[in-house]
Amino acid sequence: MFRIIKIFSQLIEENWKLKVIAFWILSFLPRKILFFLQHNITNRSSKKILTLDSDWLFILEKINKLNSDNHIKLLEFGAGRNLAQNIYLALSHKKLRQSVVDLNPMLNEKLTLQAYYQICKLLNKKPMNNFNNMKELLNLLKIDYLAPLDISSFLTKEKFDVCISKDTIEHIPKKNLYKIFKNLKTLIKKDGLLISCVDYSDHYSHTFKHLSPVNFLKYNSFHWFFFNPPNHFQNRIRHNELIKILKDCNFTQYEERLEKIDDLNFNVSKKYREFKLEELLTVRSQILSKNNI
Repeated sequence: MFRIIKIFSQLIEENWKLKVIAFWILSFLPRKILFFLQHNITNRSSKKILTLDSDWLFILEKINKLNSDNHIKLLEFGAGRNLAQNIYLALSHKKLRQSVVDLNPMLNEKLTLQAYYQICKLLNKKPMNNFNNMKELLNLLKIDYLAPLDISSFLTKEKFDVCISKDTIEHIPKKNLYKIFKNLKTLIKKDGLLISCVDYSDHYSHTFKHLSPVNFLKYNSFHWFFFNPPNHFQNRIRHNELIKILKDCNFTQYEERLEKIDDLNFNVSKKYREFKLEELLTVRSQILSKNNI
């Protein structure tokens, strides 16, 4: 049975539309089945960390510029399965205290421990050995994991110096982004930082290299609904749309770094024809904003 699943998985990996169908089927099953397949069949969740992510470096660069004699309080929403980014930040900044919020309890103990040892090796740091399990490790790293929890309704008297998100915003419905950023205004200190690292590309193109990085812009809203299962949801947000949402929620942008592809080799759907070409070609961003109110 396991071998049959493996063969079927390989067929799916050769056709992105078959993968869409598989996601739709899995969306009606318990979420843990998808996690199991990603970890044991497709190996999507267990890729070895070989280099330091550029987003991690960008975030640490901005945190290091904060002047604070006390601990710096960091909030992250959408941390994923292995907390690699949080582990890197904890090992790189001793005054950091992190609260990590996720809509679903996705944390995987095995992947988190693997990430810890791999990042220690990359940073040439000797791993701590005074912990017996993941919970104790997170305590030593000053990481508080909170899930399930919706960041748009998160309430706390604590104020954070910085809030970060990486490869998360593109998976949230646009209407919900307004709720999230408005709530973050109440959670981030005045002049506190909001750091957003966003992937604007079609995520199917990550594994199907023949697809354009913005292949999903071909489709109108009706067709895209069928290609966009809820457990692999992509909002197709463009950079200018995100900046408008941030400004509408009274965040001021101080810096942005963009990554773009060279050109389009297809006609976009009518929905995107009013966008400037550079907005359609933008596939990643690192955005530094401040809460000035």
